Amino acid sequence: MATDNAVQMRSMHDKLVKDMQILNQRKAMIKANASIAKATETVHGFGKRGNKGESAMAAFDRLEQKTNERRDKAAALAALNEVPRDEATDLANLYAGGGGMFIDDELAALRAEMELPSVTSIDDELAALQADMNEES
Repeated sequence: MATDNAVQMRSMHDKLVKDMQILNQRKAMIKANASIAKATETVHGFGKRGNKGESAMAAFDRLEQKTNERRDKAAALAALNEVPRDEATDLANLYAGGGGMFIDDELAALRAEMELPSVTSIDDELAALQADMNEES
């Protein structure tokens, strides 16, 4: 009788261990399904913000628009605060006191860069151009 009780207790123990393994497997499966559900909700709900349903791209668009508006406003303020330049005075100052020499120097540098023959003054260049035109005719 003691052996029968021991065998019966052993089989009940084995059955309980087997049931616990099954329940642990079910628990792991439920956890996995919960994780999958959470991941799916996260993926499909990624673009939503509260109840508005705005996408993340719309949020970036708004941020970009605000940044552009701030940059434009800053540029407008800088333009308003800038001291106006008198271009006529700037041009007169350029030609006064050897300003023409500056232009001749620039022209000589461009001619050298383009590997054209150097001309000493604007008048000489004009004469050279007229000579070229007369040769073509």
